[in-house]
Amino acid sequence: IVGEGIQANPLCLTGQGLFVFGVYDITLGRYLDFADFISFCSANDLQTVPILHDSFILDSTVSGLLEMAEGKSVLNHEAEREGIVLRPLTETTYTVRCETRRLSFKAISNAYLLKEKD
Repeated sequence: IVGEGIQANPLCLTGQGLFVFGVYDITLGRYLDFADFISFCSANDLQTVPILHDSFILDSTVSGLLEMAEGKSVLNHEAEREGIVLRPLTETTYTVRCETRRLSFKAISNAYLLKEKD
């Protein structure tokens, strides 16, 4: 949920909006793959978070990822976006210390962080 009254509204949006970030299938016990996620949201008239790319080659350097994270928000072209979340098209998990986790990570924009600090 984003907008007025939500986490200081850093995107300066009017009103509130719901943007779906992921769909967990309780029957299967896992998150939907990207194509199924898009289909589910479309079939249920739900808006997804902004999707910048659904097919790209991941930059293998930290500086490259940070460069990808920079830019204006899709929801408000006057505001810096917080960053980007990267996930595989097919849901993938990994295990760390006996805990299974979803493969997903965020690259946070330095411009956003600097603005937050002010």
